[in-house]
Amino acid sequence: MIFRTPFALLALVMLFAACGGEEGCFRLHGKYKGIRQGAFRIYSTDGGLQSIDSLHIEGSKLDYCIALDDETTLRILYPNFSEHVVFARSGAVVKVSGDARSLKETRITGTEDNDLFTDFRLANQDLPLADQRQAAAELIRQKPHLRLATHLFETYFLPLPDSL
Repeated sequence: MIFRTPFALLALVMLFAACGGEEGCFRLHGKYKGIRQGAFRIYSTDGGLQSIDSLHIEGSKLDYCIALDDETTLRILYPNFSEHVVFARSGAVVKVSGDARSLKETRITGTEDNDLFTDFRLANQDLPLADQRQAAAELIRQKPHLRLATHLFETYFLPLPDSL
């Protein structure tokens, strides 16, 4: 690609620099096999995003950047209405790798919260609820300072038993 003006080159450099792990910005990038082009929805229930946004996929790849000054928990909503949680914080770069044929196997990595949650989710997703709760309780005890611990508590212990 040839840039016709120095301004075009400068604008492109600034765009990539703006979301490359800089403070005040969160970047989510990755690849989904089996999807050449499409969009997923992304939202937050804790105020991290003011509205529902779109994750655009082009050539099986996604690259999403948002201005973010703090931490938030994001949720990727797929067309089949399944979801994945992403723990976002200012300056973080998180990688997503998945396959359209098996979205539940999607890996979300790049921060301690996301790495641990991916491992937890993949190891426990097919276990009975009682075993999932036990594993969640253990992880909460081991890492109470992480945003993941709050998420696990809200997911496995805060709802009334009848609602699970």
